[in-house]
Amino acid sequence: MQRISKKHILFFVRWFVRYNGRLYYLQAKMPELPDRPDRQLARSLDTKRKVAHSKIRDITGGYGSLCRSCGRCCLERIERYTDFDQFIHAGMGEPLDHYDRKILNLPVMLSNSVKRAFAHLRGSAQNSQKPCRYLGKSGCTLPHEKRPILCVSWFCPKYIFGMQPSSLDSLEEPLTEILSIHDEIAEAVTYKKGA
Repeated sequence: MQRISKKHILFFVRWFVRYNGRLYYLQAKMPELPDRPDRQLARSLDTKRKVAHSKIRDITGGYGSLCRSCGRCCLERIERYTDFDQFIHAGMGEPLDHYDRKILNLPVMLSNSVKRAFAHLRGSAQNSQKPCRYLGKSGCTLPHEKRPILCVSWFCPKYIFGMQPSSLDSLEEPLTEILSIHDEIAEAVTYKKGA
């Protein structure tokens, strides 16, 4: 097991607690998306998103076993695409068919946790849970660059504390870029509403 360092704890506070809290706040305060998102901004943000996704993929490439040994994130009954993804896709002329406007569906996640706890106590299997629509037999069926922003930028505590400190350092830059993408979309949408 990986030895927990100060870097692990700081990364956890910054990119699990604060980052996810910020995304939840941004999503909750965002107004309805415009019918026609800014095409130029959407293209620019999509380029930034793909670069950040690619960097995160390269950094986390050797940690696939951390996800495979758990897999819980892919079994939560929430949509992964959010308003932020929809803004980019709609602006590129490729609107998403489905997204649920919640960056984290907390009631569903808490409910699932309670159900899993009771199932574990009873010794019953968890096979009845409906997984993510993109989960296949060998993992996610979406190419990395097409995955929802949330799926790429989400690091659970198990993943964080299982990584080498040097990898955590390398993740700072692409995660900061993804956070700036969320901020730019929130600002663009809020500004358009006030205009």
